[in-house]
Amino acid sequence: MTTASSLSTASTSPETGETGPTVTRLQTTLTSWDRIRAAPYLDLPIDQLDLTARHYLRNLVIGEHHLGVVLLEQEDPACRDHFQASYDLAERIGDQSRQADAACGLGNAYVRVPGLRDLDQAQRWHERDLALTPEQDRIGRAATHGSLANVAYERFGDARAVGAPGEHLVAYLDQAHAGHQQVLDLLPDDHHEYRATAHRQLGKIRSEFGDVPGANQHYQQAVRHDEARGNTYGAGVTRFYVALLLAGNERADDALLYARAALANFQQVGRGAASEAVDAEALIRALERILAAPLS
Repeated sequence: MTTASSLSTASTSPETGETGPTVTRLQTTLTSWDRIRAAPYLDLPIDQLDLTARHYLRNLVIGEHHLGVVLLEQEDPACRDHFQASYDLAERIGDQSRQADAACGLGNAYVRVPGLRDLDQAQRWHERDLALTPEQDRIGRAATHGSLANVAYERFGDARAVGAPGEHLVAYLDQAHAGHQQVLDLLPDDHHEYRATAHRQLGKIRSEFGDVPGANQHYQQAVRHDEARGNTYGAGVTRFYVALLLAGNERADDALLYARAALANFQQVGRGAASEAVDAEALIRALERILAAPLS
């Protein structure tokens, strides 16, 4: 089953330093210990694995995955080897759920780690995650559809950067839009975390289409869901997006209100949103200059 972090490649939680060197050393030590305990069983035929063997092998699957997650948060290319090890061992012992987790990790690594970035591989692994996630697991499948939609949006960004034809750009945006809409179709109304992320991404996509009302509608839904779960940081990010949207469409007065609201959210979060607060302050100053300029 896909993890929550896969639904969006854009973070909606501030950095807290929780995946720093100390955590890395601890998880590396724990995984090494899991590897030692599992070593006697790694080469045994599957039909010779008793409950004890499966217990130690499953612990190693989990340990490799957790170490991959820690390294992924640091954008360390070594995360790929740990996710792959987790996937291969989970496949061997028939743990489909852990296989799906590892496939999700690999898909995220191929999007988020600069030294690994390969969108074809990312799509392949997220599709594998989807194939491994049962139909009845609507939340897990929603997360994976969101990940695939994000891959399409990344393709859009890459294609635009190299001046690809407009029809290619529209095709990627259409894929991303359809994927995030499928997320909403699968989720219950009160799944605020995933619905906030999906609406935020749909707002970005509608803004790329030049649909200001449609983008704003999705952004307002994202704020509503973020506030319902107490995600002040996510609400601030979305309000900042609204400010940029309105500023780019000659609505500087409204944009200023949203920029100030975003700044208030980031200040409430504190140190974890310091860089976002700086960006919001810069936008506020720019908007104030625009509004103070004499009409020509």
